Amino acid sequence: MKRATVWPIVIGLSALGIGVLAGFDIDSPLRPVLSLWFLLVCTGMSFVRLLDIKDAVVELVLAIGLSIAISTLLSEILVLSEQWMPVRGLYILIGLSLVGVMLQVVVPSRRFQAGEVAPEASPQTRDY
Repeated sequence: MKRATVWPIVIGLSALGIGVLAGFDIDSPLRPVLSLWFLLVCTGMSFVRLLDIKDAVVELVLAIGLSIAISTLLSEILVLSEQWMPVRGLYILIGLSLVGVMLQVVVPSRRFQAGEVAPEASPQTRDY
């Protein structure tokens, strides 16, 4: 399985799992672990993967930071608009994550084919 397809599958399955656990209010020892995983990693990773960063550690750190930022911003918006419900916020985050996953699936098809060099990476086009 290619690295490009692993994260969209992981994020999709995590979103499905936490959506079912929270939606049906299932008490399980897996629920807090899956919630923490989804809220801290999956939300941000769905968008960080679009940056095409080669270093996995940098990608993970950026994903955690972005996940916290998105969750905080969404929580503030929901509280200030007097629409706060934790499950509603979770479903919005799931929706955002699935949008990021769909973009990950669409964007690689528009990138350069293997063997081609992107114009900005070509040594002849760089200004030193």
